[in-house]
Amino acid sequence: MIKAAITTLAGLLLLAAVTPARAQLSPAQSAEEEAVRRQEATIRLRQTLQRAEETQKQGDLVGAAKLYEDAYGLVREVGGVGVEKERGQTLAGLATVRLKLAQEAEHRNDLPYAKEQVDRILKVDPHNAAALSYKQTIDKELEAMKGRIPSKEVQALAPEARNQRTMNSQLVTDGIVLWQMGKLDEAEAKLQQAAKENPENQAAFYYLSLIQETRYKEIERQREITARRALVDVARAWNPPVKHETLPPANPFATTNLVHTGPGRLKIYSKLNRILVQETTRFDGVPLTAVVDWLNNESLKRDPDKEGINFVIANHLDNPNAPPSAVPQIDPTTGLPVTGQQQDMGDLETTSVKLPILHHMTLGDLVELICKVADKPIKYSVEEYAVVFSYRTPEPEKLYTRLYHVDPNTFMEGLEAVSGFPVGVSSSSAGGIGGGGGIGGGGGLGGGGGIGGGGGGGSLFVPRVDVTGKNRALIGGGIGGGVGGGVGGAGGAGGVGGIGGGGVGIRGVTYTNLTASASLLVRQFLVSCGLINFQTNAFFGAGG
Repeated sequence: MIKAAITTLAGLLLLAAVTPARAQLSPAQSAEEEAVRRQEATIRLRQTLQRAEETQKQGDLVGAAKLYEDAYGLVREVGGVGVEKERGQTLAGLATVRLKLAQEAEHRNDLPYAKEQVDRILKVDPHNAAALSYKQTIDKELEAMKGRIPSKEVQALAPEARNQRTMNSQLVTDGIVLWQMGKLDEAEAKLQQAAKENPENQAAFYYLSLIQETRYKEIERQREITARRALVDVARAWNPPVKHETLPPANPFATTNLVHTGPGRLKIYSKLNRILVQETTRFDGVPLTAVVDWLNNESLKRDPDKEGINFVIANHLDNPNAPPSAVPQIDPTTGLPVTGQQQDMGDLETTSVKLPILHHMTLGDLVELICKVADKPIKYSVEEYAVVFSYRTPEPEKLYTRLYHVDPNTFMEGLEAVSGFPVGVSSSSAGGIGGGGGIGGGGGLGGGGGIGGGGGGGSLFVPRVDVTGKNRALIGGGIGGGVGGGVGGAGGAGGVGGIGGGGVGIRGVTYTNLTASASLLVRQFLVSCGLINFQTNAFFGAGG
């Protein structure tokens, strides 16, 4: 029925719009239209009251008050005839909702708003007892609070102020989140805007100080890193470069066979020690050329750098079949050139290698083992570019140079200033030191002549140093006979002994010393003892 009424009303309005120039309606038609309009307003009034009651039950007092106001407008539109019940419901609901809003405003100390709600109730229902009583209470409170309540103009600014505070708090919250995310520039912009809009916002200034502290810590860390990097650069500049990074850790007790070479050989030595062959193939009399091919393939396959090692055969390097060199080998015993027969070694490529299957060997150990088990003497050498297999010829015996460091003065003092003192016998025995043979003479110490002279070895002599110079003739003859007899002299003034024949005591102390004479005497003393043979330029153990 409601839809029919609405449709009829819409049709009437459309008809009035389409035919504006028609003749004025008759009283019967006007009454009919008014009845339809009131019926439609009554229907809408009842629907509005139903929605207002539901909204009030939900606790939305503001929404319910608005709906009751709409219902009151419909009551006035209908005219109050036939809607007395709806009018009573509208006034009761409006009064109830407005009184509750007034009470809530009073609790908030918003007395003007409470008075506004009560005045609205009395305007609709001037005889409402509850509203009249509450109005008296509100008026008393307003009179008591006069001068302490903001004016309406100021109260109108309150919503805008609350909105600004909300927006300012939002800026601070955004700045805090951006600061926690590490976006310092964006956070600082938000917080500065919040501090500008509300200088009393302490949170904005607090987090601005935290941002500055964070920036300071970042710069401080960067400065520390820069300083440490500079220290590292200085230490690196003072640290000499290490040239053996590619080699494995060295044995601290291995002080022989150290490699001092170029970068190519260092790299090859490193690969020979690092490349590990888990299992080799069987070499049953395989030619050396096939072994070299296998080594080339294995080194390339197992090298971590995928570069491999070059293995080659040098047929003409150290070939024993080649003509002899211009410099002959010298026999260290006789000092004469060594003559030997040449041995036909054949072609190096035909050298055969026989090895069983081996496990877990480095490539360097395997190459050395191949050289040892080959049927011909071969060797390998590491060059800058490859590992070269060549003949291994017999190496000549090495000659060594030995240096004797002798202080001539000390030697002469100990040799010339010692004389024999016989216990229980006069010290003037014939011959003095080295009478018959002397040192290196005809029988050595204590021989036929001995230190005691011609008498032989029955007496006990004690050596002593004479610095007085009174036994010149005695000591001169003794030294001359002793040392000179060994070197080739035959008396106190013969041989090297002639140098000391006229001296007595200690050279350089009791009489003049000659450096050239001392050096010559040491040299010839070593020759007379058999330690040096200048004919062969070699050492040998001759008796003396």
